[in-house]
This record gives sequence, structure tokens and C-alpha cells, in this order.
Amino acid sequence: MKYHYVVLGNGVYTNTQQQADKLESKIKMLYPPSSVSVIFVIADKFLELYNTAPETSTHFKLVAQPISLGKNEKHIHLLT
Repeated sequence: MKYHYVVLGNGVYTNTQQQADKLESKIKMLYPPSSVSVIFVIADKFLELYNTAPETSTHFKLVAQPISLGKNEKHIHLLT
């Protein structure tokens, strides 16, 4: 499990880190085979993540088998 904690400033207070440590140990006690981490995201990094476009992937369906053009192994694909 990963917990993301957004920090309004540019650092993590000691008591906040201690609470994160307690959370990690409590989760590990309740669910022994699990791995747990608390990730602190400072305000600047949060804004950077917010303003970054998410990765996208597209899947195309082949209309027909690829057409081979010869020795150079170039192919033409028809997609929908």
C-alpha cells in the first residue's frame, strides 16, 4: 500500500513523520505480508504533478494483416 501525503510547505514536521511511522507499523501488524509506505509530496511537487498531462496509451484494432514490402521488412498496417 502506498499513502501519499501532500505537505503544504517545503518540509515534513517531525510529528507528521512519527504519525506516518505509526501508520506503517499498524498496517504491517494488521496485514503482515503487506508492504506499506507513506510518500510525502511537497507543495511544489504537487503543483508540478497537477500541471503535468497524464500519460495516455491508445490501442488500435487491425483491419487486415500487415502488408510486407520486401527485404527491408517495412510494413503497412490498416487501423480503425
